[in-house]
Parts: sequence; structure tokens; C-alpha cells
Amino acid sequence: VFEDCGEHGLYISGEVARNAQKVVIDSVTVKDINQVATIPDSAGIKIQKADDVVVRDCNFEFAVSVNPLYYVTIFNCNNVRVDGGSGTGCNHTGLSVGSGEGDSSDVAIHNVHWSHVGVAGAQGALNPVSAPVATIPTKTIATACVFTKFSLGAGNPYYHNCEWQDIEFELTVTQVATFTDCKFTANSTPDLDRLLRMNSVAADVIGCRFYGTYTYGIEIRTEMPDVTHIKLHNNYFDRNATRQIFVSGGSIAMIGNDAPNSNNNATWQFMAGSVGGDHVITDNNTAATTTNGLTMSAGVYARSSDFNYFGNGSPEAALTAYVGSTYQQLDGGAGTSFYVKESGTGNTGWVAK
Repeated sequence: VFEDCGEHGLYISGEVARNAQKVVIDSVTVKDINQVATIPDSAGIKIQKADDVVVRDCNFEFAVSVNPLYYVTIFNCNNVRVDGGSGTGCNHTGLSVGSGEGDSSDVAIHNVHWSHVGVAGAQGALNPVSAPVATIPTKTIATACVFTKFSLGAGNPYYHNCEWQDIEFELTVTQVATFTDCKFTANSTPDLDRLLRMNSVAADVIGCRFYGTYTYGIEIRTEMPDVTHIKLHNNYFDRNATRQIFVSGGSIAMIGNDAPNSNNNATWQFMAGSVGGDHVITDNNTAATTTNGLTMSAGVYARSSDFNYFGNGSPEAALTAYVGSTYQQLDGGAGTSFYVKESGTGNTGWVAK
């Protein structure tokens, strides 16, 4: 047990010419670091210049600090495993795996329960938002973890069977993110705006569950210009939210999502910013009665298969497709609700039926 420490609870470092080898830290508890303004990056456990690192069943009990404070920092290390343990009182980042002191690679985090106490500006479970792209590891894998009031993910994360509680989780400075069998829960008052917000080049959200009180379950917005290729498959939304999935940018594949309690007309909403995205929308379930809960701005098109499209507005001179394709105009009327592409290779040749 390390209690009432100075800069760090425990600090292990290799040398310039040689890394430390096979570092194992097991069942360590760190309580209350006496941070001062001149030490802005203190941590419960800090490891740098090391290979084959295991941090197992370690616990952190911090009082609130006015300066950034980390549970674990891993700099310039390879093959890192953080397994088990808990943390309370961190006001910046739970695990930082890259900084100006050097990138880390092959990082995995499993079965940790980390939270903070609601300090304004808390950054997240992984790297801080201010971390430049060059310091982000190739891959960060998190499995069976619980993060309470942590908001940020970075470093090409892969999350499996993880849970976020009472937080607006935002992906930023991320290249590829994957969520499988994860859970997002919001019980705070007032309602959270969104549970998961995309700011990544590519992301897969598969088999995840969204519970509690929120406005948007998943939000994908145009001000995030690098958002492309988002896959939303077989997710479950247990909330009569304003919108379960809100899209205004990127290319989205939305298949097999279930929102049985969304009794409103905007369960899945595609806004004008998503014009030009190659959207695939099929087999999504909702209790909403209007167009299966789907609303689309004019000029936003999607397809349910390679040759079947739908959207608002006429497809003529607007939608490029192969001859033989069909189009359903959701806001059409008599003679303008169904089209067939009869000629041409571009966006013309659509004939209303």
C-alpha cells in the first residue's frame, strides 16, 4: 500500500539504451498523491521504457485534485496488460499509453472498474483528448471493463463487453474503433444529450445496448469531417428517445437495429449533412409508426440492397445507380412515389411509375 505519496505512488523506468524487462505489479493499492502545480502529470503507477508489463488487481483511491491525475501511465512500453482492480477520484485520465515520453504498443486492459467523482473537465478512460495523433498506440484493447463518468476513447480502441455509466462517450483523435457487446447506461438528470458520439475515420458498433435517459443513442455529425464507414449492426435501444441514431455525415451501414420502445417518428434520422454517403439501411425495427421511424432530409439517399434505394425528393439528376435499380420516394405522391432506372450510367434515366 502506497499512501500519501509525492509525484507517483510507484515509478519504474528502464534506461535510455535498455528497456526494463518483465515488469509485474500485483495487488498494489495507491492512496492520495500529494500533487502540486509543478507536477501536473503524477500517477498512481507510472511505467516507462519497459517490455512485457503486467499491472494486475491494483486499486486507486484518490482525493480530488486540481491538477491532472492518472491511475496508470504507460510510456514507451511494449506488450502491456492492465488486468483487474478499481479506481476512484481520478480527474483526468484512467490509462494513458502515449505521450511526449514515447508511444506504447500492444496494450490491453481487462476487467477494471474505474470512475471519477464528477470533476469538471475529466477527460476519459484512455488517452486525453489533447494527445496528438503521433502519441497514440497502434491498438488499445479493453474487455469486460466498467467506466463511470469517463468520456473519451482514443488509440484505435477495441472494446468488448465493456460498460459506460452516466457519461457522454465521445470518440476523438481515433482512426478505427470497434465496440462489440458493450453497454451504455444513462441515469443522470437532466437527460444526457448522447451516449455515443462518433469522431473517427471508421467504427463498428455491433451488438451493443443503450439504456436510460438520453436524447440521442448514437450521434454522427458533419462537424466531424473524417467520419466515414460507420457500421451499426444489431444494437438494442431501450428508450423512447428523441432519436436513437442521428446521422449528418459519413457513410453508414445500419442493419438489424432494434428500438421497440421508440414511439416517435424520428427513431433513425439522416440529416442533410449526410448527402453523398453510401448508406445501407435494412431490417431495423422500431415501434414508431411513420416510415418505420426513419426520417431523411431531401437529397439524402440510402439503399436496402445493391439495386434498391429510398429517400426524399426525386432521384432524377441526383442519384447515381445501375440500370434496373428502383427508388422509393418517401415524400412522393401519386405518380412520384416509385422510380425505375431505365437508362444511363450516371444520375439520370430515372422514370416514375
